Amino acid sequence: MSGGISINRNKESDYLMRRIVNLAIVLLLVAVSLISPMSIGAATSLVPDDALRTAINEELGVADPATHEPTEAELESLTELDEADYKGITNLQGLEHATNLTLLDLNLNNVTDLSPLSGLSNLESLSLRNNDISTLAPVKNLSNLTFLNVSGNLSLDKTELSDFTQLKSLYLYSSGITDISFLENLTNLRNLYLDNNSISDITPIKDLPNLDLLNLKANSIINLSNATNLIDGLTAFNVDNQSIELAATVLNPGDTSTTTQNIVKDYNGNVIDSITPSDGGTYTSPNVEWTGLTGTETMRSYTFTQSLTNTAGETFEFSGVVEQPLNWGTSLVPDDALRAAIKAELGKSVAHVLTESDLESLTGEFKASAKGIYSIEGMQYAKNLDKLNLSLNQFSDITPLSSLTRLTSINLLSNNITDIEPLKNLYNLASLQLAVNNITDISHLDNLTSLEELYLHGNSNLNLSPLSNGFSNLKALNISSTNNSDISVLSNLSSLEYLVADDNKISDLSPIENLPLERLHVKENAITDLSQIKDLFSQLSFFYGSNQNIVLSEKNIAETTTSMYINNFIKDINEDIVDNITPSHSGVYNSPRVAWVGLNSNSDTSRSYDFSNDLSASDTHGNIEYSGTVTQPINWLFNESPVITASDRTISVGDDFDPLEGVTATDAEDGNLVNIQVTSNNVDTNTPGQYQVSYRVVDSQGGVDSLTIIVTVEGDGEPDPEPNEAPVINANDVTITVGDDYDPLANVTATDTEDGDLTDAITVTKNEVDTSAAGDYEVSYEVMDSSEKVVNATITVTVEAVPEPEPNEAPTIDADDLTITVGDDYEPLADVTATDTEDGDLTDAVVVTKNEVNTSVAGDYEVSYEVVDSGDKSAETTITVTVEAAPSRDTDEDTLPQTGEATLYLSIIGGIILILIGFVTIRRMN
Repeated sequence: MSGGISINRNKESDYLMRRIVNLAIVLLLVAVSLISPMSIGAATSLVPDDALRTAINEELGVADPATHEPTEAELESLTELDEADYKGITNLQGLEHATNLTLLDLNLNNVTDLSPLSGLSNLESLSLRNNDISTLAPVKNLSNLTFLNVSGNLSLDKTELSDFTQLKSLYLYSSGITDISFLENLTNLRNLYLDNNSISDITPIKDLPNLDLLNLKANSIINLSNATNLIDGLTAFNVDNQSIELAATVLNPGDTSTTTQNIVKDYNGNVIDSITPSDGGTYTSPNVEWTGLTGTETMRSYTFTQSLTNTAGETFEFSGVVEQPLNWGTSLVPDDALRAAIKAELGKSVAHVLTESDLESLTGEFKASAKGIYSIEGMQYAKNLDKLNLSLNQFSDITPLSSLTRLTSINLLSNNITDIEPLKNLYNLASLQLAVNNITDISHLDNLTSLEELYLHGNSNLNLSPLSNGFSNLKALNISSTNNSDISVLSNLSSLEYLVADDNKISDLSPIENLPLERLHVKENAITDLSQIKDLFSQLSFFYGSNQNIVLSEKNIAETTTSMYINNFIKDINEDIVDNITPSHSGVYNSPRVAWVGLNSNSDTSRSYDFSNDLSASDTHGNIEYSGTVTQPINWLFNESPVITASDRTISVGDDFDPLEGVTATDAEDGNLVNIQVTSNNVDTNTPGQYQVSYRVVDSQGGVDSLTIIVTVEGDGEPDPEPNEAPVINANDVTITVGDDYDPLANVTATDTEDGDLTDAITVTKNEVDTSAAGDYEVSYEVMDSSEKVVNATITVTVEAVPEPEPNEAPTIDADDLTITVGDDYEPLADVTATDTEDGDLTDAVVVTKNEVNTSVAGDYEVSYEVVDSGDKSAETTITVTVEAAPSRDTDEDTLPQTGEATLYLSIIGGIILILIGFVTIRRMN
């Protein structure tokens, strides 16, 4: 029985042991399963963007791209990342560690900030198509970057690309571009994609020497001739599917047709005639015409296509559509006066409604002078005119003339025109009359190479400088009454035969000495030397140089002066003085001196002389005169008379007497005068009585002052009265600073034994103080008591320069390194203070110049601060903010390691071991 019980007990023990072992196995599996996710959750991610991290892991080839955390070493090992397109990536943080990347594709994401890429100096290829980037500044200094795709970033500042001169391939399609001038310096470009934009002018890239492939598909290009050299060097060129919208054509009610000029030109500058008009239109080069209009149409168009072959034998297709919007207005020619003139020219009735065809039928010359025209709208349709005269009217806008390219002559004399830019493309113009308007800028005319006659007179503030370039065929030029003095800009007009420059301020003719002139008009200028054009003069058939008006600089003359002379310096064609002169006011000429007498400072303001030089001996076409007037303005210097200062004196019988003692004389112009004369002196110092002494002084301009004093000689045996004591002036030397106010009577007093306080009787007799200039100055005072005793005193006033300010001490910033935990709020300015010796507390002025802290990722980050005091002294400091991983929720932060995982699964394993030990103990007891 006991054996049976033992067997049963052994069976029970085996069964219990199996249960415990099974339980231990289950607990071990649970512990192992917890280890992996706990490790992942506890670590800090170098790449916080999930989509970017997955793309990087896929590039690294890790087993589990969705959960693997790449290390710095793994990121540094990357050389290419080309599978990160269309991933929804928003944050590039972490790529700053991928310092060996040479290729990076991030197309079709949501990236806005490229800052993490700023240090990837090995990067050669970068694709960022269709993101939301506004600036490329972070990658500006990546000198190895030669391939860049930023297409579709509509907010991007494209002008920043002008600094990327190392680029060889650039993609900018679908980027909303109209102006490509920012590309003109990218001379290393070989491949350039600009398709699907709104570009109309390709001139800025015409000189890119290395360009091999150019894609301009789906733009608005109408003329390839401005980039001929560029196109000839291309091996691949796409310029098809252009879309051009012209300015709207205004049609009148009742119009049944409209005509548009074909403006599309190939790279040789020829109109492309391979076109197909819409809506049954017809084409007779260069005009496209549509008929059968009913007044409801809003658009007509034509397509064009041409196969082009460049000099390298490469063939391209230039194609597209040109759209002509139609606006139905009330009148093709709104101005009543102009409309009436056109109808009269065409022989149409007053009731006739003008059409484009009517205006196109105007040929030859059209004149509408002095008609009171205020607008020339509608003249843009008169495309078959050769000459146009719209002088003496009132209009200011000449835009309608911009398309009249057949014109060879335009007369716009005496209107209200200020802007002549609309004329810049009228290349057939030979004669242009723009006189008596309000034009100042003629720079838009410099491309009119056919221009032979140009009339600009009467534009009173005209800038002639654009005439220095171009205008090589100009034969006749009128710049009279344009208020110019310098004609050096005319020196390059190598074909000029006829120059009219009357009524200006020209004094120097030497710039035109070598021009092939035949007629020269320079009346009413300021020419003093005709010999400057001695060689030119021999070829002139006409010369007009009369009525010169030469005004000299003012001559300063003292008011007492009654005579004046100047030298005649007018020279004739042979460099001789012109002696045929007539001085004004009965002046006398003794070559080369012109003299006048009898000047009166109260009435005379100038003197002048007329000159005349008969040049008929050198002229085969009648009398030629060089004449004019030289005017000498006078500035009278009015003299103030000198002043003698002397007081009555009392002496005793037998005293010595010096009549000049205490006598002074001053003059506003000459200062102190020492040439005081005693003109009478009857003082007898031996006999009591009263005597007179008289003085006289004369300044350098003849100003005179006289004064007589009484000298009393006392003493006839009677006791002398108590002597009168002289007053006393109390005044001390003063030191002030430049810019200070100065009152010469401040703190100056005078006292007298007999009279008491005489401060109010003090007078300032000399005050040289200039408070704006450092130096020592004298100030003199005088006071006289009731007995006419006079006392003088002089002090020195020192004006010191403003002292240099004490050197400004830089402020200081008080900021300490900081440790926080992942998820904590972080305010970079908390507990940061700044102080300054001069300004005190500057805490509110502290600015954060750098803040890299990411409170969601553990790591060390830098935060930089700057503060500037009122003296522009600045201070900077940088602290380190350590973001530590958050501790496990069920453990003590101060005792557990950062991950919190070790204690957990060690506890589990320890528990399992204790269970096994208990099992063994029970087994042994049994």
